[in-house]
Amino acid sequence: MLIRFGVENHLSIRDRQEFSFVASSLKGEGADLIRWGNQRLLPVALVYGANASGKSNLISALSYFQETVTYSHSRGRPDSNLSRVPFRLDAESRQKPSVFDIDFVLSGTRFHFGYSISDREVLEEWLFAFPSGKKQTWYMRNSNKKHIHFGKNLRGRSKVIESLTRPNSLFLSAAAQNSHKQLTPIYNFISDILFHTPEEGETDALYSFRDGKIDHRIMEFLKNADTGIVDCHFEEVESGKRSAELVADFIQLFKKHKLGSQQLKPEDLNYKRISLAHATKSGKPNHLEFSLESTGTIRLMLLLKSIFKALDRGSLVVIDELDASLHTYLTEGIVAIFNSRRTNPKGAQLLATTHDTNLLSSHNLRRDQIWFAEKDNFGATTFYPLTDIRTRNTDNLEKGYLQGRFGAVPFRGPIDALFGVD
Repeated sequence: MLIRFGVENHLSIRDRQEFSFVASSLKGEGADLIRWGNQRLLPVALVYGANASGKSNLISALSYFQETVTYSHSRGRPDSNLSRVPFRLDAESRQKPSVFDIDFVLSGTRFHFGYSISDREVLEEWLFAFPSGKKQTWYMRNSNKKHIHFGKNLRGRSKVIESLTRPNSLFLSAAAQNSHKQLTPIYNFISDILFHTPEEGETDALYSFRDGKIDHRIMEFLKNADTGIVDCHFEEVESGKRSAELVADFIQLFKKHKLGSQQLKPEDLNYKRISLAHATKSGKPNHLEFSLESTGTIRLMLLLKSIFKALDRGSLVVIDELDASLHTYLTEGIVAIFNSRRTNPKGAQLLATTHDTNLLSSHNLRRDQIWFAEKDNFGATTFYPLTDIRTRNTDNLEKGYLQGRFGAVPFRGPIDALFGVD
């Protein structure tokens, strides 16, 4: 379970920002909290804000954090940079390091992991454990020193792995690639975070269901959502029959998921093609080509696959623009799935950006699950929770937000003035 995420100097996030899943002292509101000892964690957090306010940059920061942990050792080159994107609207920030860190719970123990990087190297890296609330230093790395300091509680071939760790790769990444028994679960927790963006489409879905399997819960959800879909069918597709356009699509998908360095062989592209059966007046279902399905149906299927996977293992799903191509009742249903202990017994979590203000009136949402993103006059993004603003549980939050009471809206004042209308 994720407790908090901190980031500094990434895209529009200039100053340090912290995003927290820790529940406030609110009582009697709509979500079942995740209990861990005396700690109460939120299963859902939603981020609102104007276009270009930096909402998606929070998602980008967490994604970059994961990507560096997952791939900096296995896919980096000795002379490559770390591809960071610092705040570019002032000269000082372009030279300052970027910092990322998280607190999370794994197997009943809280951990704190983070790193600081420049364009060319890892400047600092650290990992602390807190079994029974007592701090243990597992390792600390500082670029001013020639070695990594390892605490007595970290066992294994740490010194050997240190010698294999490049200046531009994380020690945690190198440790996982070399099967470090204690550190691999930490690596897995981070690399297992699931991300979704609104750009995903038909090619992503074909790739996602290429193994010919689909969770029965996805089909049930589609049926209950009045999509008219009643079943699915898979057809084996051999590489020799595939069109050049589809091959090109898959190659782009591999590049998107950082697999472009691998040699793509025709046999690697064998897959099973999905089609969905729709109810008809005659009572006999009609299977349609997947390309004929709506953007909303395709995106919903992709989201549901990750959502049910997260629910099964109690992990985190991160969705940029939750409401893109989805009806407000569907977004509310997704939030409700995570917020109920009945459907989310393992404590899975959802972090999402959205413009769907209807959710602010939902009985399934606590006030401390609502966050806002706002840019200042110099282009720097700040994130803050609704609980930083004085509200009552009887307030109409949707109306208050649209009126600008909480900030994080695209403009203030009459809409006529926005377009220069007298």
